[in-house]
Amino acid sequence: MDLFWICLAVGAGGCIALPLLAGRDHGDGGGRTWPRARILDEGRTGYADLGSLPDGTIFCLYENGPEHYDDQISLARFNNEWVEATAE
Repeated sequence: MDLFWICLAVGAGGCIALPLLAGRDHGDGGGRTWPRARILDEGRTGYADLGSLPDGTIFCLYENGPEHYDDQISLARFNNEWVEATAE
C-alpha cells in the first residue's frame, strides 16, 4: 500500500510562527497523528494555503510581515525531504 503525506499549515490572524504539521496516511483512516512539525516562518503570520506539484514540490502561500501579520504575502517552497528532516 502506498503512503502519502497529509500536510497542514496552521496560521491565522497574527500567530507568531507558522508551523507545518505532516503525517503519513496508511489508507486505513490514518492521518490521526502528526509526527512531523517544522516551522516555515518564525515571525508574525496569518492565513496559509498549501499546494503541490507532480514532482513532489510543496508550496505554502501565507500572510506575514515584520510588524503586522498581513503586511505581505510570501511563498515558501520545499519538498518531502525537508518535511522529514529533523527540525534544527
